[in-house]
Amino acid sequence: MSIEQTATTRRVTRPRLLITQVLAELSRFATAQEITDILRERGTRIGTATAYRNVQMMASQGELDVIHVNGEALYRECSDQHHHHHIVCHECGRTIEIEIPGLEQ
Repeated sequence: MSIEQTATTRRVTRPRLLITQVLAELSRFATAQEITDILRERGTRIGTATAYRNVQMMASQGELDVIHVNGEALYRECSDQHHHHHIVCHECGRTIEIEIPGLEQ
């Protein structure tokens, strides 16, 4: 999606930009709380509720991938907008995207 399309389809807010920046730097899924903690460590004030609300909205709009692990939602910026799968390391959380045609069949 181009910047022009993005600007016309949703409002770009400071929290969204900050969350996008953090997720672009990570190569793994992260919780909204982890994202908030990273931003606070950098001296950026963002409320936990604001982070949760934004990642949920971004995921519902297809901007972020979301997985649920042990009842907790984890989010990741994903460059691939079509249906695909991830392999996630349970030790470090590092994630790679994979495509296996016919996997779900």
